[in-house]
Amino acid sequence: MDAVVKRDEGFQLTFKLPIDQNGVYKTIQKEMIVRAMTPDGMNYFRIWDMEKHTTEVVVTALQLLYTLDKKQVNSISGRRYTGTTILGAYVNAFKSSIAPYTFSSSIASLHDFYTNEENDDSTSHNALAVLNKITDVWGGELLLNGFDIRMVSKLGTKTDALLYEFKKIV
Repeated sequence: MDAVVKRDEGFQLTFKLPIDQNGVYKTIQKEMIVRAMTPDGMNYFRIWDMEKHTTEVVVTALQLLYTLDKKQVNSISGRRYTGTTILGAYVNAFKSSIAPYTFSSSIASLHDFYTNEENDDSTSHNALAVLNKITDVWGGELLLNGFDIRMVSKLGTKTDALLYEFKKIV
């Protein structure tokens, strides 16, 4: 079975199952959790969509982090947070349990963070949207390894960082 993990379109897994006498495709259902090896390590995905064709079933699954889209957090506000501090505040702001997820960060830069804009007194916010906002403010990206979520500094063209390789010629 060929499995493809796409990171640039969201963290999703796509794989194809042949329609044959073995009937393995019949055991796969929407909302089922599957796991696959990714560049970040073993990750868990929830089956989101299944397309049945004449000879195969194409399955699309999203990394379990996307289930945070159904969770709510309380407002967060504070000054001079590091990456670790803001993620701690984020975890503490959840209105329900998020076990077994763990969040950590190696970003030491200090930033102020507020979930509410001026004249907004909302007390409930979409957990995934808040996590995306945190990642943007700290200039980070998320590394997902199963239920271990790490926010690290973003590399590449969007941050003007230059990556290069050279060989020492003697």
